[in-house]
Amino acid sequence: MSRTRLVALDVDGTLMSYDGVISAEVRQGVAALVEAGVHVVVATGRAVHSATRVAADLGLTTGYVVASNGAVTARLDPDEPGGYALVRTVTFDPGPALRTLALELPDALFAVEDL
Repeated sequence: MSRTRLVALDVDGTLMSYDGVISAEVRQGVAALVEAGVHVVVATGRAVHSATRVAADLGLTTGYVVASNGAVTARLDPDEPGGYALVRTVTFDPGPALRTLALELPDALFAVEDL
């Protein structure tokens, strides 16, 4: 019996290729982990709506995803709208940082994720 209880997997370049393909071998590996009773967590820099779609594509309907580089934790739940419920979010006011960046890089474009 394995002592492994949880496996956290990155998405881009790990679970799927950079062109968005999840191989049959990865799918089989994830399914084998779940069947063995291991908790599989999708952990990514992607936003939560994208992370939960990857989890669903892998057949994960329960458990957790960690998204937005750790700023969002969601519990997978097929009964919730979108298939997940937010558990924890970590946010901050980006205004001061954006103003400083704009002074240093006046021609740059910036984006901020909004849940």
